[in-house]
Amino acid sequence: MRTHLYRKPPKTGNYYVSYFVGGHRTRKSLGTDNYALARAMQKKLEQDLVLDKIPTGKRSISLVEFERQYFPYAENHKRPKTVMSDRYAWSKLTEKVAISHLHQFSQQMMEQFVNSLLEEGLKKSSVNVILRHLSSIFTQAVRWRMLGENPCKGLKKFKIHEKKIVYLHPEEIELILERARIKGRDIHLVFALGIYAGLRKNEIANARWEWFDFDGNVIHVVGDDGFETKSGCSRSIPLNSKLKEILLQYNPQPDGYLFFPDKIEWDNLTRYDFKKAFRSVCRDADLDWVTPHVLRHTFASRLAIAGVSLYKISQWLGHADFKTTQIYAHLQASDGDVNRI
Repeated sequence: MRTHLYRKPPKTGNYYVSYFVGGHRTRKSLGTDNYALARAMQKKLEQDLVLDKIPTGKRSISLVEFERQYFPYAENHKRPKTVMSDRYAWSKLTEKVAISHLHQFSQQMMEQFVNSLLEEGLKKSSVNVILRHLSSIFTQAVRWRMLGENPCKGLKKFKIHEKKIVYLHPEEIELILERARIKGRDIHLVFALGIYAGLRKNEIANARWEWFDFDGNVIHVVGDDGFETKSGCSRSIPLNSKLKEILLQYNPQPDGYLFFPDKIEWDNLTRYDFKKAFRSVCRDADLDWVTPHVLRHTFASRLAIAGVSLYKISQWLGHADFKTTQIYAHLQASDGDVNRI
């Protein structure tokens, strides 16, 4: 538990210390202007805080009370999938720690929690995700002054070795698109939008005819009341000629969803769940390793191999951080620009 030592007035006055207990800030004078003595008193106070020996007349925030405030807030300010991940991370934490109030959390407790997740068999990448969501939750508690410090602060995330990028080769693209065409219009469009536009799974499910400018050959991925892109920003992607040809086969409309245009409300988090049809196409093509994200990798990888700049690819994919796009840099190892020296 950290405290803050300061002098009042500065340089000449006595030392004071401030700290949080039960989500409330407390300031107290140490009654000395001697720095060494003040530091010793500060360290003793921090030990007492860790051992929960400091009484407070103010009410401490219980976990139940915090949950009642936090999750309605999250549902109004975060995406549904993010809220679902927040709930999962919080449930994992509260089922493994035997505490009842927010101020009882500590970094040491969080480290023990991490070890318990690993013993349970969770992958390090999954533990990182849980910690990211818990850190976000605790940060909000600190903002609301319910907690003095984020107990996740200082916890080191596990280093995850980058997986080899897998993508479809030209002959595989042709094969899987043909198998999808045979299955039907909707799943054919799913594969085409992933391979030739690099759309995310949720973007495909929410794709609208208004996005496609067939005269200008541009796709405008735009959020609306029921859908928001991952970055929260709209983007434009050149309309690939092969994708345009496939789209024109299916009677484009002036507006509305590409998939189930009359479906306004849905029970799950995706308005069009194409998992079953997707797997069926992959099995038929003997390409069981393909996932919707592999289609997105295919779009980016084929562009990188063709020499398209990573900056353009980043913009078309809608990456908020250019570093994310650099996973495709090795595909551009051969670059004639080196001969300009």
